Amino acid sequence: MFVSIRDDLVLHGGFSSVVEGLKFLGIDAVEVQVRRDFSVMSPLNPSQRFNVRSDNDLSVLEQEASQNGVRICALLLGNDFGRDDSKEQVEWMVKTTKVAHQLGISAVRVDAIVSGWEAMGVDKAIKLFAEHIKRVLDETENTDVHLG
Repeated sequence: MFVSIRDDLVLHGGFSSVVEGLKFLGIDAVEVQVRRDFSVMSPLNPSQRFNVRSDNDLSVLEQEASQNGVRICALLLGNDFGRDDSKEQVEWMVKTTKVAHQLGISAVRVDAIVSGWEAMGVDKAIKLFAEHIKRVLDETENTDVHLG
C-alpha cells in the first residue's frame, strides 16, 4: 500500500509546487488531474500546463516527475454524465485512459456524477452512468488501465 495525494490539493496546503509539497509530506505518489482540454499541471510550476496529447509535453512531464522523485500513480477526471456533452466526455476519458497506458499508469480515477439525477431518478442515472462507462471500457480494453 502507498499514500498518494491529488496534485491540486497539495497547493491548497500552501506549497509553491507539487514537488515541494510531496517532499514536505514525505510521499512520492501523486494523482494528476486532466482537464477537459487535456492539460495537466507541471509538478514544478503550477502555472505551467502540459498537454497530454502532445508527445513532447508528455516527455517533459515524465522528465520533471522522475528528476524530482515524483511518481504519477493515477490520472484523475472530473466527468459528469448528466451533461449534454456526454459523447465528448467519453472521448476525453478514452484518450486519457490511453495516455495513462502510454505512461505506464495503471489507474484513471473517474467521477460517478450524473448531474440532474434527482429529476431523472436514481435508476436512470445509474443506467446512464453504466452505459457511458461501458463505452469507455470497451474502447480501452487492451490498456490494462483500471477505472475507479
